[in-house]
Amino acid sequence: ISKLCLVNELDDSLLLAASSDGNIRVWKDYSLRGKQKLATAFSSIHGHKPGVRSRNAVVDWQQQSGYLYSSGEMSSIMQWDLDKEQLVNTIPSLSECSVSAL
Repeated sequence: ISKLCLVNELDDSLLLAASSDGNIRVWKDYSLRGKQKLATAFSSIHGHKPGVRSRNAVVDWQQQSGYLYSSGEMSSIMQWDLDKEQLVNTIPSLSECSVSAL
């Protein structure tokens, strides 16, 4: 696990767990031992060039906008709408280097 954060932390919060391979899992009832439920799961680097399999994916959750940003061993940043569970934008980083922090 490369990042843990609370989503909607003031109202029925969810636990977002991101791994270094770009996979995202969002859990509800995370504080109830044995009662945790997987709300959604997806690959946050989906849609990049064929063959790109990042082991250094990075993510950042922005509570105010409701967007999750992800990147890694690619030269763009993906913007996800977690309410709709869909990719809404791919932002070029204007560099050929991989993104190491968001």
